[in-house]
Order: sequence, then C-alpha cells, then structure tokens
Amino acid sequence: MKNDDIIIEIEIPTIKPISTNSAYIPITTKNCDKRGRAKAVKTASPQLREYHTAIKEHLKFEKKSKINRINELMRDREYELHIAFDVFIPSGYYDRSDASNYMKSTEDAVVKFFDFDDRHNKSATIEKFLSDKKTWGIVLRFVFRKVK
Repeated sequence: MKNDDIIIEIEIPTIKPISTNSAYIPITTKNCDKRGRAKAVKTASPQLREYHTAIKEHLKFEKKSKINRINELMRDREYELHIAFDVFIPSGYYDRSDASNYMKSTEDAVVKFFDFDDRHNKSATIEKFLSDKKTWGIVLRFVFRKVK
C-alpha cells in the first residue's frame, strides 16, 4: 500500500464464499463442433445465483456514502483498482479450504453489483484467515491507486 492510496473496506459477515468448483454446472448444447460432437458449456449453478444475491443484498445496505465513493472511483480513469479479499474461515474448514477457489465468484458478485467490468481491475488478491468466530466472513478491500 502506498501513502496516497484510497482504501475502502466493506465487511460481509456470516456469508460463506462459494467455491469455483460448485459455481457452474456443465450442460450440453445442440451446437456441434466441426467433428459433430456436442459442445459442453457451463451455466451458473443455483448456489452461485444465491451467493450473488446474498452479496448484492448485503451491499445494498452498506453506507450509501461508501458505495457511492467506490462507484465514483471505479469509473475515474485517474485511478487503478486493486481488490483484496480476506476470507475468514471457521476452524473445522480452514485446512480443507482452497482460498483461490473463492476469489472469482466473489469478484464477479462485487463487480456485478457495481455494474463494473472486472477486466478493468489492476489486481485481485485473496487471503484466508482463521475465523475467531464459528462463522464464515469476507472483508472486501478496494484500493484505488493514482495512475502514473
């Protein structure tokens, strides 16, 4: 972090991130490839839809001033966006949890709420922590850095 970074944190308690492994369901389409084989595509699972809704509902009740500031800075080309995700995991799940599997679905839910294309993110990182409670939780850290 640099001294002139603008950092905005949002805590999302009690929501368990969805793993990439259970976020999508493979389906077969009628479209075929050049050899006549059906193409397999993926569609969002019900769990992913529920997760996106839970994140959206939480963000809707976050302080308006914080949400407006994030929205404003996301669209300001003088700043690049770095998103950090801290995932708090209860002790019984900590050793079995692959932190990187939680990042894409969380990033997608957040940028969908802000109606922002995640290809504009400069970076996204995730770190897991042992929860001091018996519940899951997420802390989102939006870091806006002046473009040089």
